[in-house]
Amino acid sequence: MDKDLEKILGKAKRGEPTPKTEVPLKIFPKNSPYDYLVFTKLVRFSGFNKFIFLILFPLAICIGFLFPGFFLETIYAVIIYIGIVTAYLLINWMRYHTFKGWQERLPFKLNGWNEMIHDKKMFCDLCWNHTRIEVVTTDSSQEILELIQAALTILSKKSQRAFYNRKTGSTSKHNRQDWKVISSCVAEGSANPEVMSYMKNVFEKELSIIAKKTGKIKSVNVSLLSEEFQIEIEISTGNT
Repeated sequence: MDKDLEKILGKAKRGEPTPKTEVPLKIFPKNSPYDYLVFTKLVRFSGFNKFIFLILFPLAICIGFLFPGFFLETIYAVIIYIGIVTAYLLINWMRYHTFKGWQERLPFKLNGWNEMIHDKKMFCDLCWNHTRIEVVTTDSSQEILELIQAALTILSKKSQRAFYNRKTGSTSKHNRQDWKVISSCVAEGSANPEVMSYMKNVFEKELSIIAKKTGKIKSVNVSLLSEEFQIEIEISTGNT
């Protein structure tokens, strides 16, 4: 098009709002059940912050070299710290390899867990889903139902530790649901990675003990009842 004609079109568009370009949503890679990230979220004291342990702490210890009177003590401190970090990494490596295959070692079939891991952002403790747990038994006797209900009640109580204060004015349209035992074999509530770690503990401990002692638990079904939503945390400033 002729330049003079383009100028006419340009003048006509002056002052018009610039159309907003939509920012594409960031796509996060899906998790596998035995990814190292999943391990750090489901097993206590397994996370390792490289910046803190490999940079910040060593720099803090090395400040001792600035003081001539503490030169030898600082060397000892560095050696001890290297030993502690090495031991921790070695133990954590062994724990990670023990973590692999934990589902297959359960005395019952666990359904839906891998799908939950795959769908969730396991790196984000602020991301939640409404979740349902159902225990399938081969015996509906009162004793078995009471034991399973007790295990689900333990999970409900543990999950309360993960429910932080919601930030005032949070834009999320969703509300988290406290964990409740709906029936003897069913519990529902909202879950983030921390709650999932409590779920894993109950699967491996209370429900596994019941299954081994009685042989009456056939499977445990985990299902998501909602899409994932984010709840921002309320950070206290100490002035309130």
